[in-house]
Amino acid sequence: MLWLHRDGATYAEIMKSFGIWDQRTMKRHLELAEEEERTERVRRRRLEDATAEHMAEIRELIIKWKDSIKLDAFKISQDTLADCRNVEKDPLFKYLGEHLPFKSLWADYEAWKEKHAQYIDLGENLLEDLVKEGETKMELRVRGCDYPGLRLTPE
Repeated sequence: MLWLHRDGATYAEIMKSFGIWDQRTMKRHLELAEEEERTERVRRRRLEDATAEHMAEIRELIIKWKDSIKLDAFKISQDTLADCRNVEKDPLFKYLGEHLPFKSLWADYEAWKEKHAQYIDLGENLLEDLVKEGETKMELRVRGCDYPGLRLTPE
């Protein structure tokens, strides 16, 4: 009905097409149709705004996630995985797979975290071996000293 009215059909033509006998009824139907259309436009606009806001949140999370994945050369540190865990605590993170449905991405990410954990373990074991060698064979006093990156507890 509304599209006929907008296309220039007269009230008489519209009334005849829809079997309406009273002009007041026809006007009321047009008003209701216009109100429905306005409501639909508002609903659609709100949905578009909510979608845009959600996508902005997802973009921000992806950037934070990307920035948390770093590995400084030869630095043995839990900090990288801690940064990743902080990003993973974001409530949106568990749904990120719906926006990034690439199985290889998630498999590669898990493999990277595992390799990083292995790297940290190897580094800590190597450091422990170096300290033991220094203390036993060279009689160095290392534990309790303030060396950057040394995270061994005193005996």
